[in-house]
Amino acid sequence: PPPLPQPSVPPQNDLCKEKGRLPPPPPPPRAPPQLAASELMHELAKIADSPDEEQFVDDGSESKLGDESDHSFVSSEEDVTLPRRASLASLSLETVQEEDEEQACMETQPVDKHDSVAKDEVSKKDVNELITDKSSVKEELKWKNILDKVSPLIRTGPLFMQDKVKHDIRKGLPDSMRRRTWVVLTGVDRLMSERKGVYQEMLRQANSISQTSGLTPNGKHTNRTVLNQIDKDTDRTSLKHSSSKRTFSRRELRRVLRAYSQIDSDVGYCQGMNYIVATFLSFVSEEEAFWLLVVVMNEEPYNLRDLFSEDMSGTHEILYIAEKLMKQFFPKLSKHLEREGVRSSMFVTQWLMTLYTSSFPLDFVSRVWDSFLVEGWKVVYRTMLGLIKHAEGTLLHLSFEHILHYLSSFPGKVDGQTIMQECLKIGLKTKHIQKHTENWQRCSGTCSQGPSSPKKICHLDSATLSTCSTSTRGL
Repeated sequence: PPPLPQPSVPPQNDLCKEKGRLPPPPPPPRAPPQLAASELMHELAKIADSPDEEQFVDDGSESKLGDESDHSFVSSEEDVTLPRRASLASLSLETVQEEDEEQACMETQPVDKHDSVAKDEVSKKDVNELITDKSSVKEELKWKNILDKVSPLIRTGPLFMQDKVKHDIRKGLPDSMRRRTWVVLTGVDRLMSERKGVYQEMLRQANSISQTSGLTPNGKHTNRTVLNQIDKDTDRTSLKHSSSKRTFSRRELRRVLRAYSQIDSDVGYCQGMNYIVATFLSFVSEEEAFWLLVVVMNEEPYNLRDLFSEDMSGTHEILYIAEKLMKQFFPKLSKHLEREGVRSSMFVTQWLMTLYTSSFPLDFVSRVWDSFLVEGWKVVYRTMLGLIKHAEGTLLHLSFEHILHYLSSFPGKVDGQTIMQECLKIGLKTKHIQKHTENWQRCSGTCSQGPSSPKKICHLDSATLSTCSTSTRGL
């Protein structure tokens, strides 16, 4: 029987139009299946082993399909393209394997989820460095302006200028400006210009001294003993200021000390001066360090010469004042140290005699000297009180042996900026120091004037420097 007619089914688009719906989007084209490397290798091997199809051979005439009687057909055994197919198969396999390895490497490579955060941190660091550089340049310009104004008025400057320098230097002095600041505020630049050649002359005088020379003109020191002691202490001086911007050698340190021993034979040389000069050489030149030593030893408001005199009158005075200030500002700690048998002179002698240069970090020492060259000995006592305040909480819980052990390692742990900020919070007044100075003079039964009180400085031996010792610095 004839086949039954099939019912006609309207297209899907027509049904969608009748129902008021949009037709569904056509399905996306299906991507051809990708074979794995092993499968592709297997397929290529099958192609290489299978018999070749018919080929057209160019025999110089019109190409035609070969048959059994026509030798233009080449069998699989004589196929010259088989090696080419095999090489093509191996090349394709290598290409696929390389692509698989690259894909695997990309999939296994870790993705830094914090890459954008790291970039943000780097950018913030760059911005902070830029801000720091700008602030440093601004500070340098400020100090250049200050020094330009102070330099011609170093002895007769108005009080408001002196106060400005004092308060600005407490905030911190840029390392790049420290050399010029020290030289200008102490008048070293003027001394060098007015007394050219004096340093070289003192060096020649020290070098010309024979090993068998006798006494100096005043008969107090033998030159040989002084120079030998300088050589010994120079070799033992730890040049721990390697972090400074200016490096110096022991030869420079030795030359400065030998030159000063010739210009001031009453003092000659005393242990502790080597650390002070080493600090100077960390920032200024050799000759500048020599003249800076001349100033701080012999002029107001420094007067370090009394610390290193034969009778050490200045040393006894500053230790007396230091003990009284400790009892005044730290009575509880003072009583604890007395019970444990610890006197303040056991640890503050080295601090005060070398003005903290022998054992404290350079950043701390430089900030102390920044203010000392402006304010004088009040800075030294205020710094001592700040250090004791910083260590008070620990010392109150220690016994005799542990107190000495703690104080021996304490200088290396000091943060300069923190200590200097704490020092300014201590209510030390000039009248406190003056009161203890007067008490010391009454108790000692002398009218000698120590480092804390104004006085006229002794003349130096060299006639060319006689006027240098009587001037008084405005700052």
